[in-house]
Amino acid sequence: MRLIFGTLGLISSIFFASYGLASDVCSTPEIQQTNRPLSTKSTDTFKYSFRLLQGTNNQLPTVIYLPGGPGQASIAPSDPRLSTEYNYIQTDPRGAGCNINYLKKGKKEDINTEVIASDIIAIIESLNLDNYILYGTSFGTALATVVASEAERLGLPKPKSLVLQGVIGRTFRGAEGQEGYVAEWHKSKNEITAEHLSKFKTNSLPLGFSSREW
Repeated sequence: MRLIFGTLGLISSIFFASYGLASDVCSTPEIQQTNRPLSTKSTDTFKYSFRLLQGTNNQLPTVIYLPGGPGQASIAPSDPRLSTEYNYIQTDPRGAGCNINYLKKGKKEDINTEVIASDIIAIIESLNLDNYILYGTSFGTALATVVASEAERLGLPKPKSLVLQGVIGRTFRGAEGQEGYVAEWHKSKNEITAEHLSKFKTNSLPLGFSSREW
């Protein structure tokens, strides 16, 4: 899977950092850093930042949040936790938010899903995490599956669970999205029982649609 860092996400993250919305939080005590290579072919490194919010109960899993986009940042001054019992890690992909510094030496063309996943793996290794949850939204759902697979491949502790919100696979190509919905609807219609089909022949149908429209 190679979901390339979108131009729109890049522009929005540059805007985010340029106007100082993330600059203050990027230098708070919760920020931790680890050295990361600029690319799979480079020995040059940059400081990769993430934010660790400490919880009061170390027996609970650490939640690693993976934002959408690709290219959205999640490190912000607020504390998004519903409970302060558990540890919570906010991440920004390289080139965005608190990791906008990557673009000083790195190339946006070298950013892809596998590289972003390797940065998350580096967090897991640097903190020696063996009790953690991957929480992804939108693009973060795809990233979470790649991180989990890579952790298993490397022999690292696997996540206790994956929380996937707004799951995505890949973008639709051409009209395949609309065509796919139509095909699924025709498939579903063929599975409707005669008893339920008879209900569409009544004079009163939901929402005022005709039987043909339904």
